[in-house]
Amino acid sequence: MLWDIIQNFSTLEIGHLQPLRKKIFDPSKKGFICVDTNPNYTNICDTKCLFCAFGGRKE
Repeated sequence: MLWDIIQNFSTLEIGHLQPLRKKIFDPSKKGFICVDTNPNYTNICDTKCLFCAFGGRKE
């Protein structure tokens, strides 16, 4: 199902589905949208955000 959505809808259309998804799965009025821009062209990140799946760790 997710693959069908990715193939058949634009990013903007998928974004318009977000309020409906939130209403179904979390009807509380609290929420946020995170826009992630990462201009770092390596996999080594010096910010070390705990929630980020992007950056690799220096060994």
